[in-house]
Amino acid sequence: MKILNLIFNGLDYMFYRVAKTYYKWDRKSKITAYFSISLFLSLLFIVTSIAIMGKPFLQKHINEIKIIAICLQLLMLLLVYIRYKDKFEILNEKYRMESNNIRTFKGILVVLALIFPFILMIIC
Repeated sequence: MKILNLIFNGLDYMFYRVAKTYYKWDRKSKITAYFSISLFLSLLFIVTSIAIMGKPFLQKHINEIKIIAICLQLLMLLLVYIRYKDKFEILNEKYRMESNNIRTFKGILVVLALIFPFILMIIC
């Protein structure tokens, strides 16, 4: 249960930082944050699937996998939207008093986490 809480806290923080970063651009829609987190989760799932099933299987069924990937992205987008729909203010209240050093360190971790699935896709 602690691991699950750690994962959700990490996703909460990632959503908060992306939403805060693009706040002036998105205003209250937070569409960039919804899309970023859902894309992160979808790519992580796809990369894990590639690692488990192997490239030959995926190359054989590429058309089906494209459809599954699109459906997965839409599902993740819906789930992320449901989870974070009215949560930005709560997260803002929780994280607004962070020191600059902590904010910088966690910001670097967020960027690394967001590019991690892309790096894994290149490696696999």
